[in-house]
Amino acid sequence: MGEFSRKADISYQLLRLINADLRELESISGPKSYKVEKRVYQKLQELNVKVQELYDLLKIQANSPGEQKRREAIVREIEEYHSSNSRKLKNIRQKTSVEMMPTTKNPKESNLSQNDLQQQQQQMMREQDDRIDMIIENVGNIKKASRDIGDELDLHGVLLNDVERNIDKNTLKMGRVQKRMVTLIEQSSDCCLIMTIVALLFLFLFIILYL
Repeated sequence: MGEFSRKADISYQLLRLINADLRELESISGPKSYKVEKRVYQKLQELNVKVQELYDLLKIQANSPGEQKRREAIVREIEEYHSSNSRKLKNIRQKTSVEMMPTTKNPKESNLSQNDLQQQQQQMMREQDDRIDMIIENVGNIKKASRDIGDELDLHGVLLNDVERNIDKNTLKMGRVQKRMVTLIEQSSDCCLIMTIVALLFLFLFIILYL
């Protein structure tokens, strides 16, 4: 199995795990959901790394145009699922943010009021939301770069087609020139043969008449 296929398989496995965790997250609430959210976030980070690695392989590995297009489609599909799952996690977090309360054994924090604990929890969730936004933005940048690579490959394909057409035209021209040269050579050979025959006839007549 090639490096690209291996990393793509890992990415799809991560997507399946993320989808399963998101389904679980939709069915639970309160502090229990925090552990699942953290797990989803970690997998999204892992998937972000894999998407970047796949994108890098698109740039450095030389493939046939058909294979390159197939790989671009795989990366785009993974990117779209990644972005969708990141947004889904953020939406779920916004719905459950009021219910999620931190549990702590720190004596100093045990003296905090309920409002203070809620503010701490909301601040922590805002920070995690910011990191999720960064993941979404990074995936968007990778997606744009992937499209740029696709545009470059399309341009290369157009240039190759132009080169092939020019080669075909030149081949036809060379064929026509070759035919003309053959015709000229054949005509030259016929002329030489006729001149030789005429010369021999004159020589034969000269011998008959004067000798």
